[in-house]
Amino acid sequence: MIDVGSYYVIKGDTLAARTPEGDVVATEPARAWYGRCVDVLERARALDHEPDLELYNNLSLAYVRLGRFDQALGTYQQARRLDPHNPSRYVDVSAVLCNLGRWEEAAVALLEALAIRPDDPGVMGRLVEVYHRLDPAGSEVAREGSGRLRLDGNHSVVRRNRCAAYRELVEIYTQAGEPEAAAETRRQGGTICALTAP
Repeated sequence: MIDVGSYYVIKGDTLAARTPEGDVVATEPARAWYGRCVDVLERARALDHEPDLELYNNLSLAYVRLGRFDQALGTYQQARRLDPHNPSRYVDVSAVLCNLGRWEEAAVALLEALAIRPDDPGVMGRLVEVYHRLDPAGSEVAREGSGRLRLDGNHSVVRRNRCAAYRELVEIYTQAGEPEAAAETRRQGGTICALTAP
Protein backbone atom coordinates (compact mmCIF):
# COMPACT_ATOMS: atom_id res chain seq x y z
CA MET A 1 0.00 0.00 0.00
CA ILE A 2 2.81 2.40 0.84
CA ASP A 3 4.39 1.87 -2.60
CA VAL A 4 1.03 2.51 -4.26
CA GLY A 5 0.66 5.75 -2.29
CA SER A 6 4.16 6.80 -3.38
CA TYR A 7 3.22 6.15 -7.00
CA TYR A 8 0.06 8.24 -6.65
CA VAL A 9 2.03 11.23 -5.30
CA ILE A 10 4.54 10.96 -8.15
CA LYS A 11 1.73 10.66 -10.69
CA GLY A 12 0.01 13.72 -9.20
CA ASP A 13 3.25 15.68 -9.36
CA THR A 14 3.65 14.86 -13.07
CA LEU A 15 0.20 16.34 -13.73
CA ALA A 16 0.64 19.38 -11.49
CA ALA A 17 1.58 22.85 -12.69
CA ARG A 18 4.71 24.64 -11.48
CA THR A 19 5.24 28.25 -10.47
CA PRO A 20 8.34 30.08 -11.78
CA GLU A 21 9.92 29.36 -8.37
CA GLY A 22 9.31 25.64 -8.87
CA ASP A 23 6.46 25.26 -6.37
CA VAL A 24 3.84 22.61 -7.16
CA VAL A 25 0.32 23.82 -7.96
CA ALA A 26 -2.26 21.05 -7.95
CA THR A 27 -4.37 20.93 -11.10
CA GLU A 28 -7.67 19.03 -11.07
CA PRO A 29 -6.10 15.86 -12.57
CA ALA A 30 -3.26 16.07 -10.01
CA ARG A 31 -5.74 16.56 -7.16
CA ALA A 32 -7.46 13.32 -8.11
CA TRP A 33 -4.16 11.41 -7.76
CA TYR A 34 -3.31 13.13 -4.47
CA GLY A 35 -6.76 12.19 -3.21
CA ARG A 36 -6.12 8.54 -4.13
CA CYS A 37 -2.81 8.72 -2.28
CA VAL A 38 -4.55 9.99 0.85
CA ASP A 39 -7.18 7.24 0.66
CA VAL A 40 -4.60 4.48 0.30
CA LEU A 41 -2.17 5.80 2.89
CA GLU A 42 -4.83 6.57 5.48
CA ARG A 43 -5.92 2.93 5.19
CA ALA A 44 -2.29 1.81 5.44
CA ARG A 45 -1.76 3.98 8.51
CA ALA A 46 -4.77 2.42 10.22
CA LEU A 47 -3.26 -1.05 9.62
CA ASP A 48 0.34 -0.08 10.37
CA HIS A 49 1.50 -1.36 13.75
CA GLU A 50 5.04 -0.02 13.23
CA PRO A 51 4.97 3.64 12.10
CA ASP A 52 6.61 3.99 8.70
CA LEU A 53 8.55 7.12 7.75
CA GLU A 54 7.85 6.76 4.00
CA LEU A 55 4.13 6.48 4.69
CA TYR A 56 4.12 9.72 6.69
CA ASN A 57 6.31 11.53 4.16
CA ASN A 58 4.01 10.71 1.24
CA LEU A 59 0.81 11.28 3.19
CA SER A 60 2.14 14.67 4.33
CA LEU A 61 3.00 15.64 0.75
CA ALA A 62 -0.44 14.64 -0.49
CA TYR A 63 -2.13 16.65 2.28
CA VAL A 64 -0.01 19.70 1.44
CA ARG A 65 -0.73 19.39 -2.29
CA LEU A 66 -4.44 19.26 -1.47
CA GLY A 67 -4.18 22.29 0.84
CA ARG A 68 -5.13 20.21 3.89
CA PHE A 69 -2.54 21.86 6.10
CA ASP A 70 -3.98 20.92 9.50
CA GLN A 71 -3.73 17.25 8.58
CA ALA A 72 -0.31 17.75 6.99
CA LEU A 73 0.93 19.27 10.25
CA GLY A 74 -0.03 16.17 12.22
CA THR A 75 1.63 13.79 9.77
CA TYR A 76 4.79 15.91 9.49
CA GLN A 77 4.98 15.97 13.30
CA GLN A 78 4.74 12.17 13.30
CA ALA A 79 7.56 11.97 10.73
CA ARG A 80 9.59 14.27 12.98
CA ARG A 81 9.06 11.92 15.94
CA LEU A 82 10.31 9.01 13.81
CA ASP A 83 13.39 10.93 12.60
CA PRO A 84 14.07 13.53 15.32
CA HIS A 85 17.72 14.29 14.44
CA ASN A 86 16.94 15.33 10.85
CA PRO A 87 16.63 19.14 10.57
CA SER A 88 14.53 18.84 7.39
CA ARG A 89 11.70 17.38 9.49
CA TYR A 90 11.54 20.63 11.45
CA VAL A 91 11.71 22.69 8.25
CA ASP A 92 8.72 20.70 6.92
CA VAL A 93 6.75 21.39 10.10
CA SER A 94 7.66 25.07 9.87
CA ALA A 95 6.53 25.32 6.23
CA VAL A 96 3.10 23.96 7.11
CA LEU A 97 2.82 26.30 10.10
CA CYS A 98 3.62 29.19 7.73
CA ASN A 99 0.77 28.08 5.46
CA LEU A 100 -1.49 28.14 8.52
CA GLY A 101 -0.31 31.66 9.41
CA ARG A 102 1.22 30.45 12.68
CA TRP A 103 4.43 32.45 12.28
CA GLU A 104 5.84 32.30 15.78
CA GLU A 105 5.40 28.51 15.95
CA ALA A 106 7.06 28.32 12.53
CA ALA A 107 10.03 30.27 13.92
CA VAL A 108 10.25 27.86 16.87
CA ALA A 109 10.40 24.86 14.52
CA LEU A 110 13.23 26.51 12.55
CA LEU A 111 15.11 27.30 15.75
CA GLU A 112 14.83 23.59 16.59
CA ALA A 113 16.42 22.78 13.23
CA LEU A 114 19.22 25.25 14.00
CA ALA A 115 19.75 23.68 17.43
CA ILE A 116 20.44 20.42 15.58
CA ARG A 117 22.51 21.96 12.74
CA PRO A 118 23.60 25.46 13.84
CA ASP A 119 25.33 26.59 10.65
CA ASP A 120 22.66 25.73 8.10
CA PRO A 121 22.33 28.83 5.87
CA GLY A 122 19.11 27.57 4.27
CA VAL A 123 17.37 27.29 7.63
CA MET A 124 18.67 30.70 8.69
CA GLY A 125 17.33 32.21 5.46
CA ARG A 126 13.90 30.73 6.14
CA LEU A 127 14.00 31.98 9.72
CA VAL A 128 14.74 35.51 8.53
CA GLU A 129 11.71 35.31 6.20
CA VAL A 130 9.48 34.03 9.01
CA TYR A 131 10.53 36.82 11.38
CA HIS A 132 9.90 39.40 8.67
CA ARG A 133 6.38 37.99 8.21
CA LEU A 134 5.85 37.82 11.97
CA ASP A 135 7.02 41.41 12.55
CA PRO A 136 7.87 43.34 9.33
CA ALA A 137 9.23 46.32 11.27
CA GLY A 138 10.90 44.21 13.95
CA SER A 139 14.52 43.96 14.95
CA GLU A 140 14.74 40.21 15.61
CA VAL A 141 17.23 39.87 12.75
CA ALA A 142 20.28 42.11 12.53
CA ARG A 143 22.53 42.69 9.51
CA GLU A 144 26.26 42.65 10.23
CA GLY A 145 28.76 44.90 8.43
CA SER A 146 29.54 42.11 5.96
CA GLY A 147 25.86 41.94 5.03
CA ARG A 148 25.50 38.63 6.85
CA LEU A 149 22.26 38.23 8.79
CA ARG A 150 22.19 37.05 12.37
CA LEU A 151 19.57 36.66 15.04
CA ASP A 152 19.58 39.16 17.84
CA GLY A 153 19.77 36.67 20.70
CA ASN A 154 18.89 39.38 23.22
CA HIS A 155 15.64 40.28 21.47
CA SER A 156 12.73 39.24 23.69
CA VAL A 157 10.87 37.42 20.88
CA VAL A 158 13.96 35.50 19.75
CA ARG A 159 14.80 34.56 23.33
CA ARG A 160 11.24 33.39 24.00
CA ASN A 161 11.16 31.38 20.77
CA ARG A 162 14.60 29.85 21.37
CA CYS A 163 13.57 28.72 24.86
CA ALA A 164 10.36 27.23 23.44
CA ALA A 165 12.46 25.43 20.82
CA TYR A 166 14.70 23.81 23.41
CA ARG A 167 11.75 22.80 25.59
CA GLU A 168 9.97 21.25 22.61
CA LEU A 169 13.12 19.46 21.43
CA VAL A 170 13.51 17.87 24.87
CA GLU A 171 9.92 16.67 24.62
CA ILE A 172 10.40 15.35 21.05
CA TYR A 173 13.52 13.39 22.02
CA THR A 174 11.79 12.05 25.12
CA GLN A 175 8.78 10.86 23.06
CA ALA A 176 11.20 9.30 20.55
CA GLY A 177 12.74 7.23 23.36
CA GLU A 178 16.07 9.08 23.25
CA PRO A 179 16.82 10.10 26.85
CA GLU A 180 20.49 10.92 26.15
CA ALA A 181 19.57 13.38 23.37
CA ALA A 182 16.86 14.87 25.62
CA ALA A 183 19.36 15.33 28.46
CA GLU A 184 21.97 16.92 26.17
CA THR A 185 19.37 19.29 24.71
CA ARG A 186 18.20 20.20 28.21
CA ARG A 187 21.83 20.94 29.14
CA GLN A 188 22.35 23.12 26.03
CA GLY A 189 19.06 24.93 26.56
CA GLY A 190 19.85 25.47 30.22
CA THR A 191 22.65 27.86 29.26
CA ILE A 192 20.05 30.07 27.54
CA CYS A 193 16.82 29.27 29.38
CA ALA A 194 15.85 27.91 32.76
CA LEU A 195 15.49 24.29 31.66
CA THR A 196 15.62 21.80 34.48
CA ALA A 197 15.47 18.04 34.64
CA PRO A 198 11.98 16.63 35.23
